[in-house]
Amino acid sequence: MELLVSAVAGELVNRFMSFLFNKYKSEEQLEKKVRTLQDLLIRAHMIVEEAEVRYITNSKMLLQLKKLVEVMYQGYQDYSLSLLHD
Repeated sequence: MELLVSAVAGELVNRFMSFLFNKYKSEEQLEKKVRTLQDLLIRAHMIVEEAEVRYITNSKMLLQLKKLVEVMYQGYQDYSLSLLHD
């Protein structure tokens, strides 16, 4: 009987430790993804600022720039909302 209780207790401890490890690992990966997205958002902002001071006549390039601006502002909005929820 003691052997069974010891085995069950050991298994529970192992599962709990595994759960904590996976949770920490997931949070760490999430933080890394958030930092990467923040860096991409800053990079997009720099590209938009640089493009806005240039005289661009290519309609396809202007369309790409418009899309980048829309996505950039959506990213800022989503980021701001995520900060409010924390």
